[in-house]
Amino acid sequence: MQVHLMVGEPFRFEFERKLQHHMTPHFMLYTGIDSFNLLKVVTDSSSPVLRSVVSFEGLGLIEMQRRVAEIEEKQGAFQRYLNEEKISGISFDSTGWEKQVVREKYSRCIKSLILCGNTATDRLYSKITGQRLEILLLNNPYALASGEQISVKLLWKGKPLPGKWITASSEKADGTLSEIEMKTDKQGVARLDAIPGTAYYMHVVHMIKSGKNEDSDFESVWASYSFQAIRQ
Repeated sequence: MQVHLMVGEPFRFEFERKLQHHMTPHFMLYTGIDSFNLLKVVTDSSSPVLRSVVSFEGLGLIEMQRRVAEIEEKQGAFQRYLNEEKISGISFDSTGWEKQVVREKYSRCIKSLILCGNTATDRLYSKITGQRLEILLLNNPYALASGEQISVKLLWKGKPLPGKWITASSEKADGTLSEIEMKTDKQGVARLDAIPGTAYYMHVVHMIKSGKNEDSDFESVWASYSFQAIRQ
């Protein structure tokens, strides 16, 4: 098993990032019967961030959290970013912004679901790991057939987060790329049709306005979940 931490657009990544212990407070592997703190066994600057012999059958959930980083953007670029990522709940007018730049703090909550073998009976795909912004799968994507749906639930600090756009990027076995956007309902749930033999990368951004005495204007948390629907 090799796990790569990629930066850039889904399936068209710009570069691969090495493991950074100082930026990674959490890096775990969960199986149906155990859990492993990967920071204790993977050295700093490893690339890929994990290379390991698989020692379990069924589902495995890889979970990583990245510490807060900072970025400054021009008003127009920040406005385009809000629009492109369909970030709701933020009132921003680039024409009326009095500062030269917009200061943003951001962090990332990352999950990936893998399968060893042909079947899995546990519900590891829906495990809550305690990320601030967390995507859950409500059914097993490795057991879905064509015509069925993938159901996801979005949590913010453990509670359902309604009215948020989740982008689901996908790549078929022949390399065809596609992207759909789905909005969570009042229970924080969204659904999309499953395509067998397809790799998925879901992501969502939740942003809040910083307080007056903080050293940023906004704080965003990015959550992602990657997996594959393989049953034909």
